[in-house]
Amino acid sequence: MSETRHIHCCECSEKVNARLTDGCEIYPHRQDLKSLPFWKCDTCGNHVGCHHKTKNRTQPLGCIPSDEIK
Repeated sequence: MSETRHIHCCECSEKVNARLTDGCEIYPHRQDLKSLPFWKCDTCGNHVGCHHKTKNRTQPLGCIPSDEIK
Protein backbone atom coordinates (compact mmCIF):
# COMPACT_ATOMS: atom_id res chain seq x y z
CA MET A 1 0.00 0.00 0.00
CA SER A 2 1.63 3.21 -1.12
CA GLU A 3 -1.40 5.47 -1.49
CA THR A 4 -1.50 8.89 0.19
CA ARG A 5 -4.34 11.33 0.83
CA HIS A 6 -4.58 14.82 2.31
CA ILE A 7 -6.37 14.43 5.65
CA HIS A 8 -6.57 16.91 8.52
CA CYS A 9 -4.45 15.76 11.48
CA CYS A 10 -5.60 17.21 14.79
CA GLU A 11 -2.19 16.66 16.43
CA CYS A 12 -0.30 18.45 13.65
CA SER A 13 -3.09 21.08 13.23
CA GLU A 14 -2.96 20.90 9.43
CA LYS A 15 -3.74 18.74 6.43
CA VAL A 16 -1.03 16.11 6.06
CA ASN A 17 -0.13 13.53 3.45
CA ALA A 18 -1.56 10.56 5.32
CA ARG A 19 -0.31 7.16 4.25
CA LEU A 20 -2.62 4.20 3.71
CA THR A 21 -1.52 1.23 5.78
CA ASP A 22 -3.10 -1.78 7.43
CA GLY A 23 -3.79 -3.22 10.84
CA CYS A 24 -0.51 -5.18 10.85
CA GLU A 25 1.32 -1.87 11.33
CA ILE A 26 -1.22 -0.06 13.53
CA TYR A 27 -2.24 -2.94 15.81
CA PRO A 28 0.43 -5.68 15.40
CA HIS A 29 -0.93 -7.60 18.42
CA ARG A 30 -4.50 -7.76 17.00
CA GLN A 31 -4.81 -10.50 14.39
CA ASP A 32 -8.48 -9.63 13.84
CA LEU A 33 -7.52 -6.13 12.58
CA LYS A 34 -4.54 -7.06 10.39
CA SER A 35 -6.35 -6.75 7.05
CA LEU A 36 -8.25 -3.53 7.82
CA PRO A 37 -7.17 -0.22 6.20
CA PHE A 38 -5.99 2.80 8.21
CA TRP A 39 -4.64 6.24 7.33
CA LYS A 40 -1.53 7.19 9.29
CA CYS A 41 0.21 10.53 9.79
CA ASP A 42 3.92 9.73 9.71
CA THR A 43 4.77 13.05 11.38
CA CYS A 44 3.03 12.34 14.70
CA GLY A 45 2.14 8.65 14.31
CA ASN A 46 -1.62 9.03 14.87
CA HIS A 47 -4.10 7.25 12.65
CA VAL A 48 -7.75 6.98 11.63
CA GLY A 49 -9.74 3.97 10.52
CA CYS A 50 -11.77 3.58 7.34
CA HIS A 51 -15.31 2.79 6.24
CA HIS A 52 -14.09 -0.72 5.41
CA LYS A 53 -17.59 -2.24 5.06
CA THR A 54 -18.57 0.03 2.15
CA LYS A 55 -17.77 0.11 -1.58
CA ASN A 56 -14.99 2.63 -0.92
CA ARG A 57 -13.27 0.67 1.86
CA THR A 58 -10.38 3.17 2.17
CA GLN A 59 -12.59 6.23 2.83
CA PRO A 60 -11.35 7.69 6.16
CA LEU A 61 -13.81 7.81 9.06
CA GLY A 62 -12.94 11.49 9.50
CA CYS A 63 -9.89 13.48 10.52
CA ILE A 64 -6.88 11.94 12.23
CA PRO A 65 -7.51 12.48 15.95
CA SER A 66 -4.91 13.44 18.53
CA ASP A 67 -4.38 11.26 21.61
CA GLU A 68 -6.40 13.79 23.61
CA ILE A 69 -9.38 13.48 21.26
CA LYS A 70 -9.22 9.68 21.25
